[in-house]
Amino acid sequence: NASFDLDVLEPLIPNVDSMNWQDVSIMCRIQAMHNSLEQNAGEYLGINHQTIQDILPKGKNMLSLGFPAVAWKCMNDCMVTWQLWAMIEGWRWVEGSEEPYIWRDVIQRPMDVTPQMIRAYNTDRQLIPLLRRMGKKGLKLDTPLLRQHYTRLADEKFRYLDICQQQFGFNPGSNQQTGYFLDTRGNYIP
Repeated sequence: NASFDLDVLEPLIPNVDSMNWQDVSIMCRIQAMHNSLEQNAGEYLGINHQTIQDILPKGKNMLSLGFPAVAWKCMNDCMVTWQLWAMIEGWRWVEGSEEPYIWRDVIQRPMDVTPQMIRAYNTDRQLIPLLRRMGKKGLKLDTPLLRQHYTRLADEKFRYLDICQQQFGFNPGSNQQTGYFLDTRGNYIP
C-alpha cells in the first residue's frame, strides 16, 4: 500500500522530502514479526483486523466497492498502523536510539529492539526511494547478450534431452521415468 500511496500523493505534494516518512511494516519485519498488518494486529494488538479479501465480493476488485467501504478500510489500516507504531515505540527508531529497549504486546510478551535493528531499519528506509525510482525507470537489458544466453541454454537443454532419451531411454520431464531411472542406478530419492 505504501508504494501506491506515495505514487498517488507525490504529484499532489511538490518538493516532497522522499526520506520524511516512516514504515511500521519494515520495523515489524526487522523484528521478525508478520508481513501482514492483519496478522500483526491479531497477534500483537489483540485486534481482529480485516484484509481487503474479507470485504471484497467474490470476483470483484477495489473499484467494485463503494467509497464508504474503501474509506472505512483505509482508515482502519491507518488506525492499526498507528497502534503498532505506538506499541513498538516507533519514535525511538526515528531518533536512531543507540540504547536497546524492550516493548511489550497486549499479553505482555517482551520484544527486544537493539541498536543494530534500528540501524537496519534506517538503511532500509533510505533504500526505498532509490528502489522506487529504479522501479519506475525499469532495467535496461542487453538484448543481444540476452538472446545469446537464451540460445545457449536452449541448445544445452535439447542436448541433455537427447542424451536422456537416446542413450538412456527416458524422458527427464517425467517424474516417474526419472525416478525409475535413478533407482535402477542405485540413487535413492526420498
